[in-house]
Amino acid sequence: MTKTIPHLVNRFVIDTDDTFDDLRQRFESLVPTIDFAELTVVIESGDLSRVRQYTAEHAPNSFVNFWTFDPTPMMALVGHRTRAITYMVGNNVIAETMFRHDPGVMLYAPLRTAIYEDNAGGVHLSIDQPSSRFASFADPRITEVGSVLDTKLAALLRLLGVPVPLELEETRRDLTHSKGADMKDTQIHAQYSTGLSRQNIEQALIAAGKDLDHLQPADLGLLEDFHTMGRIATSELVDLVGITSEHEVLDAGSGIGGTARYIADRCGCTVTAVDLTQEYCETACWLNRLVGLDKQITVRRADVTALPFADATFQVVFSQHVQMNVADKASVYREARRVMVGGGRLAMWDIVSGEGGELDFPLPWADEPGLSHLAKSERLRATVESSGFAIEHWNDRTEQAGAIMQTVLTLPPGLLGLHAFVPDFAEKAKNLTNALTDGRLRVIQGVAEAIVR
Repeated sequence: MTKTIPHLVNRFVIDTDDTFDDLRQRFESLVPTIDFAELTVVIESGDLSRVRQYTAEHAPNSFVNFWTFDPTPMMALVGHRTRAITYMVGNNVIAETMFRHDPGVMLYAPLRTAIYEDNAGGVHLSIDQPSSRFASFADPRITEVGSVLDTKLAALLRLLGVPVPLELEETRRDLTHSKGADMKDTQIHAQYSTGLSRQNIEQALIAAGKDLDHLQPADLGLLEDFHTMGRIATSELVDLVGITSEHEVLDAGSGIGGTARYIADRCGCTVTAVDLTQEYCETACWLNRLVGLDKQITVRRADVTALPFADATFQVVFSQHVQMNVADKASVYREARRVMVGGGRLAMWDIVSGEGGELDFPLPWADEPGLSHLAKSERLRATVESSGFAIEHWNDRTEQAGAIMQTVLTLPPGLLGLHAFVPDFAEKAKNLTNALTDGRLRVIQGVAEAIVR
């Protein structure tokens, strides 16, 4: 059977003020050509984290060039004086996040790009809008990645110093402002989804000698707390809040569910866990079943800026290392207050900006600056208070967090740890630790009471 799939594509033809040679030189410096022989060796090593690291190092602006074709010599043979050059640009790691859903995406990945002169001497750059190409597969997961590629292409064009098409700017605004926050599926999907979380965690547990048929909650302690100071931080917050078996608890931004499982197991209460990343939700459900906590914990995919719960549903809301991905922080805390009963407690463990220079990326919550939305401690506190809370505890724990992270970095990686499912975790942890140590980042522990209305 043959299928015909009609679809519309936006082809951008971007006029520039550059000479052909200048534009070509700048483009090739921003989008370096990948060494296929080297990449093949890395791929054949069988180490996916090494492939990701190699790609990140050789794609400083998200894209590499896989192939170049210069038709100018052939065209000159028949008297054409205009020049042109085409490239195939993309990112093999990003391509995989679409390939897993439909291998047919390789028809358009990498993306063909052309730089050329016209007969009047003008120089143009032309490329198809990624999201318009990949939308033809009618799979929202692929379309999401296409939209992420739109934003990355817009960033590249800005670096190149050429006009950014309106359609790419509209995609960026949609990603940034939909629901009044940055927590759009496409951004978070690109940051946290690998398609391998469950598989890699399962392999790590088996390699560590764990019996998956008789797994205990404590067996997961080393690999499930995706935040600074891990289980120590969560335990301290539970103590400060005083959770009992009678409480209804919301873990807002739960990741793979480590905090929800710890609270449910230790306190004997019912916990609802929400996260925007579908892969993390599915992994959390699987782990909950493995340790026998699936009857106490409900997992839902949801946005913390638009929670799908009725008013006054929970007595406690936990929020650990979530707001750093959200520009409109007021939406996070207004929603937390809405779903909380008067007199309930908001438990926070968060990274805020400190003093000093620019941050080094990647970081655990952001591979690039555009995904990181940090506030100063005093600004974050004011936002929480203006959302209907009275601060009970607001403790700067930077010194303790930095010391623990420094100790962790000196230890050899074990079989169990966040590196099992977080790409490039060693580099992210190093950048975070350095920023905590020199004061560019700070760690805040907070508890706030919901003011009775």
